[in-house]
Amino acid sequence: MFKPLTIAVVMGVLSGQGLQAFDCCDSYTDVLGEYHKVELCLDYCCWTIGVAYKGCCSNIFRMIPTPTNETVECVHHWFKENEWWLKWASTLILIGTVWCLSSCFGCFIRILSHIFRHLRQQLL
Repeated sequence: MFKPLTIAVVMGVLSGQGLQAFDCCDSYTDVLGEYHKVELCLDYCCWTIGVAYKGCCSNIFRMIPTPTNETVECVHHWFKENEWWLKWASTLILIGTVWCLSSCFGCFIRILSHIFRHLRQQLL
């Protein structure tokens, strides 16, 4: 199985943005005791005003600077918290792939049988 960092790096590279493809806001509990899940942000993880002090934004001046090792750990937490979603997505992709391949294989077999039937009629 892929490690979360490997998947994140592959997704970033495939999107053409490399390692800068996303930022990660790690989970936390605010001053009122409310738990906030890990968020993968398209741009930056930023300071916010209010009880929830972290969130995604596009303003580089509000960005929370995080070392790479903390970002890797954050992505790992995101994968753990969203494991059910990843399992469903993987299952759907697998079912879709099997369905497409079986459909294509069925068509291929029908085409071959028609070709052989035609060739056999030509020979007789």
